[in-house]
Order: sequence, then structure tokens, then C-alpha cells
Amino acid sequence: MNHPELVEKLCLKLYGLLGKEDNDYLEQLIEQDVEVRSIWEALLDNHENAPLEENNLQASLQGIKQLLEQRKKRRGIIRKGVLTCLLVMLVGSVTWWLALPRPSLNSESILSLPESKAVTIRLAGGAPIALPADSNWQFPSGQWLLQVRRDTLQLFSSMPEKAEGWHVLQVPDGHRYTLVLGDASTITLDPQSQLKFPASFHEKTNREVYLEGSGTFTIAPEKRSTFIVHTDQANVTVLGTRFEVSSRNALFRTKLIRGKVRLSVGNETVVLTAGQTALLPKGGSRFVLDKPHAPAAAKAMAGVQLENFRLDEIAERMRHHYHIQVVVDEASQGRNFDGSVVFAKEVTLEQFLKNMEQDDSSFHYQWHSDTLYIK
Repeated sequence: MNHPELVEKLCLKLYGLLGKEDNDYLEQLIEQDVEVRSIWEALLDNHENAPLEENNLQASLQGIKQLLEQRKKRRGIIRKGVLTCLLVMLVGSVTWWLALPRPSLNSESILSLPESKAVTIRLAGGAPIALPADSNWQFPSGQWLLQVRRDTLQLFSSMPEKAEGWHVLQVPDGHRYTLVLGDASTITLDPQSQLKFPASFHEKTNREVYLEGSGTFTIAPEKRSTFIVHTDQANVTVLGTRFEVSSRNALFRTKLIRGKVRLSVGNETVVLTAGQTALLPKGGSRFVLDKPHAPAAAKAMAGVQLENFRLDEIAERMRHHYHIQVVVDEASQGRNFDGSVVFAKEVTLEQFLKNMEQDDSSFHYQWHSDTLYIK
């Protein structure tokens, strides 16, 4: 049934001029078809406003068709308006989303050069990485895992035997940062300082680092390898010790806290013992040594300090001071202890032996029952 025929049939239904079969069919259409229902409701509205005469059915049909066309046009206009609004909202949303700032996804954004106030490390062949201050943090970078615990940095490599090149740690003004090296030595850098150190000490004859600025070094003993700190003015060679080094403002300065170090500049070589400080002006060729004052040294030690004594002489002193049996290995009877020892009431035997190990990498001890064996 086409549209004009449908309107005509509905109009006949309105005036009860349809047979039962056609009337039931249209009732079913009105109930199931939205468009037919809309036409029927329009016929009812039009009939209430202007009742139709049976003899003027064609004119009435024409008026109903015009009314339906008007409603159809209005619905088309409404649809277009709704679609236009939806399109404007969609375009606005996309424009807003595109305008949002977002971080770059390339690797350089992660490892880009941070602000000058941040502590940074430049891994061998890599870009600078900013390190956090006063917090715990982990960051993987290639074969390396960087681990920070309260301003202390430690590097772990998945392939230490293949690690090559040099790392550079930079500490700006307002910070102090500690680095734990692969040999367990620790270096605390002062503000405005930089340390260049190898990616690995694996199979190296010497453990060498390069310092600009100042820092405190605690070096782990290593029989087969000496530790050397290079500065632009002088070099410091150490064996199991703790010391401070500063090279800034045209003045080189090192202070030995424990153990023994050897300083060198040109052909000049000086050995420092605990408590001594050495100065070297820029361009100078000789070190100026400054020993602690006797009263201050005595107060600090509160006991007896021995330097460059043979092991058998130190063992004899240990027997009387700690009331123990001490036996010196026969091959070490005449060997000089490479460092200084302090006998004082506040220094326990355990601490005394630990200090001897740190000061002289060749020193070893072992207990058998109540007897201490040293060499």
C-alpha cells in the first residue's frame, strides 16, 4: 500500500466507511508501525480542529497530506539541528584533546639533561640521568640498574665482565652524595664536585678515579690492586684507608683520617700517616705537611700510637694491653706494619684488629682456641 492510498484508507476509517477486514488491518498497522501511528494521530488532530464533511473527502485528504508534509519538514529540520550540534561537540572535543600537553615518548625525554640543581650521573656512552635527593629510587638503563638509598648511589651491572668506559657523577651546589663502587669502596662528594670512575674494576691492575672538587674516600683493601685518585694538581695512592681530598680554588689538600697514603706530584713523593694533612698550592712542586698538635692528638688517641713498627713488636704490645696470647707467623716476624695503630682503653680488641686490616691490606689474623695468630 503506497502513502497516498494509506492516507485515504485512514481517512475512511476515521468516518467509519471501511469494512471490518480493512479496519482490523489498519488497527494492527497503527499499533505496530510508528509512521502509520503518526499519520493517524495527525488525522485525529485535524478532525478535531475542522471536522470533515463526507462530501468533501478529497479536499480533506489534500489538507491532511499538506499537514503531514509540514510535520515531515519540521522533523527533518530538528534532525539536522541535532546532528549539527553533535558534530560541533565532537570537533570541539577532538580539538581540546589534541591541545592537551603530553610528554614525549622517546628515550631522550627520560634521560634528558635535568636542571643544574639536580645530582646527575652520565653512564658510559649515555645521556645524563637526574638522581633524586633524600629518597629511595631504582632505575634500569641498559645493562645497569641504578639504586639510590638516601643520597647513596650504587650501580649494578648484568654483565660486569663486559662493562667498559667511564661514568661521571656530578654533584651541584647544595648537595652531598655518596657513591658505592664495585669494590665496596665509598666516596662522598662535596657540593660542586665531580667524579669520573670506570664502569668496572674487573681485571684492572689499578683502581683509578678522577676528582674535580672535593670528597671523602673510604677505600676497601685489595691485595692485587692499588687505589689512585687523580686530580688536576696531584695524585693520591692508597691501600685500605680513609682520607679526604680537595682540589679547588688553586689549592690541593688531603687529610689522612686512617691508614696510609702516598702523594705524588712530578718527582715529589710524600707518605702521610693518620692525622696528617698535606697542602699543595697550584703550580707548586713540593707538599707542605701539617701534623696535628701534640695535645690534640693525645686527646684524640687517649693512648699510645705506633707507626712503622714490626709485627712482632705490635704483638708484644697486644699481649700486655689486651691480656691475650698472640703468635706471629714466622715469615712475618720482621715485617713492618704498613700503617699506624693506637692502643687506647676505648679501642676494643675487635675494633683494633679491624683497623689493622683496613690500614694494611697484607695484614691477616685468625683465632685458634684462645690464641690469636697474625701475619
